[in-house]
Amino acid sequence: MELALLIACFAAVLAGKILRGAAQWARHPENRNALRGGKSGGLRLQMLAASLVTALYYLSRLPQSAASGNLPPVQPYALAILAGSQAVFLVGMARNLLRPFVSLKSEGEK
Repeated sequence: MELALLIACFAAVLAGKILRGAAQWARHPENRNALRGGKSGGLRLQMLAASLVTALYYLSRLPQSAASGNLPPVQPYALAILAGSQAVFLVGMARNLLRPFVSLKSEGEK
């Protein structure tokens, strides 16, 4: 019972931070066009989505393991989803940071 109350409190705090952060995130000029190819907003958005999906999946497994009194194990594919999301974010951020220094040509240009 205490574990469920603790997780519910964490979820409430996290939801409040996400909602307040989402409002601030949407007002930031760099992120206004995030879904249409903004600088790094789309990268943050995909990382947030992958993190939320993985966290919700893990939380959905908590009631099943409540009888044993232990937390459920983290599945390898959940870690792979998070690692892949982080890798995409880091590569995208590196590309955005290096763009002024490196000329990126499309296939049609010579």
